[in-house]
Amino acid sequence: MAEYCGNCKDFAHKIAELEDELRNAAEEADFMKNLWKQVQMDNPDVGQLVSVIFQKFSRQCEEKDNNILEILREKDQEIENLKQELSWLEGRLQKEKSERNEEQKNWDEKQDDLNELIATLEDQLAVKSLETIEDPYRKLHKDALVGKLDEQKITLKLK
Repeated sequence: MAEYCGNCKDFAHKIAELEDELRNAAEEADFMKNLWKQVQMDNPDVGQLVSVIFQKFSRQCEEKDNNILEILREKDQEIENLKQELSWLEGRLQKEKSERNEEQKNWDEKQDDLNELIATLEDQLAVKSLETIEDPYRKLHKDALVGKLDEQKITLKLK
């Protein structure tokens, strides 16, 4: 059914074009007929004939110019619409980019926090391992690690 309606529109458009051509041809025929009558007169006014032909030519040029101007207006409007759409899309892209950058920053901060937590847990694990061994050398190493751990705790609390 849609194909049938599409064909109807095509035919209607073609009929309108042919009617316009017919109207233009009839006007041209009337013009030529009147011009021929004036030329056939005993004393044709050549100045008036030239003036009539010039006026007709001027009207035709003006019609063509108006058609061209209308096409240019439509194209200008289309360009303006595309510029507005492009501007909107660029704004949206910039917003998306900003949101992604913010998300990346949050993920980076979480990764840094997790890395610090892992380092702290590794130190705690090392301290616990040393606690199981009763060696005086390891006691010194344990004290150094506990001091380092205390410094990291203070650093984390300050954040």
